[in-house]
Amino acid sequence: MTGPINWHLLKERFFEALMAGDLSASLAVSASLASADQLGSFHRYVIQPALYDIGEAWAQGKISVSQEHQSSAIVGRVLSSLNTRFIRPVPSKGRGVVSALPNEYHELGAWILADMLEHDGWEISYLGANAAESTILDTITRFKPHLLALSITMYISVEYARQIIASIRRSEMIAPPAVLVGGFAVNSKPDLWREIGAHGHAEDVEKAVIFARHLWDMLPAERRL
Repeated sequence: MTGPINWHLLKERFFEALMAGDLSASLAVSASLASADQLGSFHRYVIQPALYDIGEAWAQGKISVSQEHQSSAIVGRVLSSLNTRFIRPVPSKGRGVVSALPNEYHELGAWILADMLEHDGWEISYLGANAAESTILDTITRFKPHLLALSITMYISVEYARQIIASIRRSEMIAPPAVLVGGFAVNSKPDLWREIGAHGHAEDVEKAVIFARHLWDMLPAERRL
């Protein structure tokens, strides 16, 4: 595709492909991207709103649960395809852990963020869906990240995030990570991230990457190890 990209049109095409369960058509939409620089906009203006519309279609009874699951699976395959098209740069920033929480099976937001941070120069340990609290804490201990990003899509997961943050604060880590949270549950309650003790909140992937960049820029030289 040459010239400016019409993200709204791409989103509509992507949504229609997901509704039809058409992997080939979904991949064709993603093939419109010419460079890794467009990934952030593709995630924000195409994938995210298309998935919101799929969720709304399910809520209104227009599609079945199986169709909703199929749509999520197709998006996962599209993300995997994009990963093979655009080579990640050699890490030039810090280390990050990105994860969904226990009993959280909506991992696409966390997956997208992990990809975007890697393309922005971060070394990422991505834990996927339904990561146990012990798994997250053990990874932090071993990997010593500068950033921990938690995806909170369901309200019942808020307490898990609170417990993990409290455990980090109680630990004897010399340099605990900054905690960034995002996802539907915290996006719908603007002050919730402060209540659970996080260092920041990002309502979309692009804002999360901006937070990570600012964090790295503000770190003193001795922390950049």
